[in-house]
Amino acid sequence: MALLLSAAGSTAWAQVVPAFRSIGNLSAFGTFTTLKPDVGYYGNNAVYGITLGGFLQPRHFLPGIETRGLLLRSGGIEHEEAAVIGPRFTRHFGIVSPYVSVLGGVANAWRWSNPPNPGLPPPRMLGGFGPQWQVVGGADVYLDHHWLVRVGEVSYGKTYTGNWTLTPLTFGAGVVLRLNSFER
Repeated sequence: MALLLSAAGSTAWAQVVPAFRSIGNLSAFGTFTTLKPDVGYYGNNAVYGITLGGFLQPRHFLPGIETRGLLLRSGGIEHEEAAVIGPRFTRHFGIVSPYVSVLGGVANAWRWSNPPNPGLPPPRMLGGFGPQWQVVGGADVYLDHHWLVRVGEVSYGKTYTGNWTLTPLTFGAGVVLRLNSFER
């Protein structure tokens, strides 16, 4: 019996699955972002700035992780800086990769009491530091193995400060650089 079992063990097959060897897609991105600071208020102007971040997207339909920082200070009188992190979900359809991220973190939202113009009283900054959440969706298009174009992304969220709550809506476009050389 022992001789029979030892012979059966030597005839077993194994298959190496190359896709499980890599950690996935590690990328950095930068976008030009436009922010409507408070969707419910029609009197505020858009604010412009940049969003910088990165993500790790594993293979095989597993959620990834994304982190980003927003610096939105040009134009308008309501401004925001934020740092958020959370899960990221994506699918690949040829050269297009749509994605959705659910992010949470902290933000510093502030506004001028009046626009800083010559001849007016000096402005005061109103605002505060507090939690923020946002849901981001968009699409990336592959240019080659390392470079992608972020053709567009939209986010909606809430920023809670000590004085008021903002409901920011953002639009952005930019570039993505894959930092590792694993296959897509």
